[in-house]
Amino acid sequence: MNAWKASESKVTNNGLFQELIEVIDSGFSDRFKLSQCRFEKIILLFDPDADGIHGCSLMLWFFYRWMPGLLDAGRLFVASPPICELVDPVSRRRCYPRHPKERDRILLEWRSNRSPEDNDRIENRPFRGLASLGHELLSTSCVDPQTRLLRKLTIQDAQASLRVFGYEDRSQIN
Repeated sequence: MNAWKASESKVTNNGLFQELIEVIDSGFSDRFKLSQCRFEKIILLFDPDADGIHGCSLMLWFFYRWMPGLLDAGRLFVASPPICELVDPVSRRRCYPRHPKERDRILLEWRSNRSPEDNDRIENRPFRGLASLGHELLSTSCVDPQTRLLRKLTIQDAQASLRVFGYEDRSQIN
């Protein structure tokens, strides 16, 4: 559900959002109280693909419209799962980049240190959703506080995401 455009009653009658509001336990809309929030961090996790980006945007819009205090307080984060596994069969290196630019940089680096006929042997195995990461990689890359990579979500992130999807400000809410 697009909670940015939805009415308060539609959001509160949606099962997913009902549960989320109950679990966070800090109220909703103009009744939101950060001091009642049960968590220091709320971490979102989505597939490392276009659907995951869209899902993250929808959730970000929910928090921005209905619980903006979480963004103001810096308590909302998104975990960054790897987008693929790179395997260099010559050196036996494995790498798990989290962004296409990081993947491209690694491929360029690896390819610059070898002969052209070896370049085609580098394997690029894209992940097809979080389930394709496997338990161990999912745990180390997204769950374990020592090794996961989190990005703090901000009001500016929400505003930028809204602009990308054609929503300029709150006056466009139906």
